[in-house]
Amino acid sequence: MHPAATKRRGFVGSVFALVLRYLAQAAYFAGLTALIPLVIIPTPKAPTYFSAAMGLIIFAVLVLFIQKGTLGLTIRALGRLTTLSGVLAILFLMFGREASINFVSGVSSALAPLIRGYIERSVPSVWLLALGFLLIGIVLWGVGGKMVKKSQYHEIAHFKRRIEHLK
Repeated sequence: MHPAATKRRGFVGSVFALVLRYLAQAAYFAGLTALIPLVIIPTPKAPTYFSAAMGLIIFAVLVLFIQKGTLGLTIRALGRLTTLSGVLAILFLMFGREASINFVSGVSSALAPLIRGYIERSVPSVWLLALGFLLIGIVLWGVGGKMVKKSQYHEIAHFKRRIEHLK
């Protein structure tokens, strides 16, 4: 957070802004995470779950936009969060798949073949979603970074013009 923002808001306002930012980031992660089971488990309540996930994502985007102040910074922050979500999903798929199968096999040997088949069938679609998160995150991160650099360039040029004008 910029030091000037701390002076304007005061200590309590700065702490509130920090808590709100972390809450928005957690809501974004929760929204993206809630999308994953919708791919795996077809359920009659899927539209409700999808609406809840999108609500969390929209809340996070709005809060981050209000706090960041520019579209470029917001897109870059969302890109980082989406990339991290994709990386975590891929790590869980790599290391959590066998652990899930072993856990179910240890609990109930009768259900093990059913669960194994279910995991084998659903994991490819989750891989695609995780890779999608990763790719979308990288693109958002890059686009946001370019938008921020371009706006900073314009701010520097404007500042130089004002200095020239004062001379």
